[in-house]
Amino acid sequence: MKNIIKALIKNLKEDNFEEIDSILETIHTSWKYSEEKIDNYYEFLQEVTLYSELREQEYKDEALKLIDN
Repeated sequence: MKNIIKALIKNLKEDNFEEIDSILETIHTSWKYSEEKIDNYYEFLQEVTLYSELREQEYKDEALKLIDN
């Protein structure tokens, strides 16, 4: 899970919305990641999803702040 989160962070910083959407879809629809693993990153994933959908800087900033903690 750490590698896909790193890829998500990289694409988040680059504002690569197409890749962000692809990664989020992989996380939520593949059987690679358990609900427990997804729950560990729940708040971060929510902020990334909001940023991808609404494209407002505050969601990107919050996502990056959450993942740095």
